[in-house]
Amino acid sequence: MHGKAPVSIITDQDGAMRCAIAQIFPNTTIKNCRWHIMDKFSSTIGPILDEDAELKDDFKECMNYTVTPDEFEAKWSDMVGKYNLQQNVHYQRLYAIHSSFVPAYFMHSFYPFLQSTQRSGGFNAVQKKYGNPNMLVLNFVKQYQKIQDKFLVAQDGQDFRTDDKDRRRWSRYPIEKHTSAVYTKNLFYRFSKEFEKIAEYDVTPEGRSQYWLVPNNKFVYGYGKRKYLVTVVVEEENLDKTGCKNIPQRYILTRWTQEAIPENVNIEPNVHVPADFIARGMPLNSKRTLWFTNISTASADLAVEGCVSKETYTIRDTHIKMMKAEIDVIKQRKKSKARRARGANQASPIRADGDNVAANLAIIAPSDSQSVPDPIVQNMYCRS
Repeated sequence: MHGKAPVSIITDQDGAMRCAIAQIFPNTTIKNCRWHIMDKFSSTIGPILDEDAELKDDFKECMNYTVTPDEFEAKWSDMVGKYNLQQNVHYQRLYAIHSSFVPAYFMHSFYPFLQSTQRSGGFNAVQKKYGNPNMLVLNFVKQYQKIQDKFLVAQDGQDFRTDDKDRRRWSRYPIEKHTSAVYTKNLFYRFSKEFEKIAEYDVTPEGRSQYWLVPNNKFVYGYGKRKYLVTVVVEEENLDKTGCKNIPQRYILTRWTQEAIPENVNIEPNVHVPADFIARGMPLNSKRTLWFTNISTASADLAVEGCVSKETYTIRDTHIKMMKAEIDVIKQRKKSKARRARGANQASPIRADGDNVAANLAIIAPSDSQSVPDPIVQNMYCRS
């Protein structure tokens, strides 16, 4: 990691792991996986919530939509008093660890779109699909290379969709046009979904630079039924008659933009650059990458069809062997051609020390030239 500690980490509730991370990365924020915690309490708290729909709504409002620790504490206290949960041991146990996973306690920490260890869990599932504990190290490395190739092909596809396809915009506001040109396609659609929610709030001025945002429906997806008091910081360079026309540059993270992976300019072909190379050293901008992707997709489809029956398997196996034989012939022909080319390049005059080559060379052969098919060439060094 080049000496750079991570800003944020999500772990399960393993105490040893948490202590080790705190020692090695003392300035890193550690958050427990919310999914694991709520899954453990689903068998105890879940039935209580299912019996009372109003309690379930208040519980979600408290856990999901509070913004500050003080707000969470107030809402939790009101909920416990309203539904007489003071003596409920399960709620007490959940409250004892609430500061390790409730979003309100991590609003100033960087956890984009993540509340759990789902990404590492997803990668573990991929690894189990491609390997097993009994696999040899060599086979593990080969399978891992396949995983890497799969991810790089997917990334190449995302780059193509970002570069070559237009974005479908929800509105004609300048700020949405600006983000469509800055963010990657997936991030732009995330922004657009959030931007659509401006139509679900009524805005009421409160003083000179504050506004109340009040839902005009009972519930706003992702934000609940709460209202917000927003303080506006006016920056003239980002405003026009339609409102905010772009996002200030300091709020745009490079990792979410189209320049997250810089393009290599004036590079020689076939130079290995890890960010721009894919399966078996093929550059992303070559036809070989497209061929590799097409063949991989077609082979995967054939594998599904070929294992249906013995007959289909035999047909597929026969044709694979035929293709391998034809490819081996082509490779052998190319090798022979390369050897002949190398031989022609190496067939140069034999030079000895000194400027006068003829004076330093002697061809020694017996008088009966018929008995020896080829002459013997030796370097003869002149002595002063």
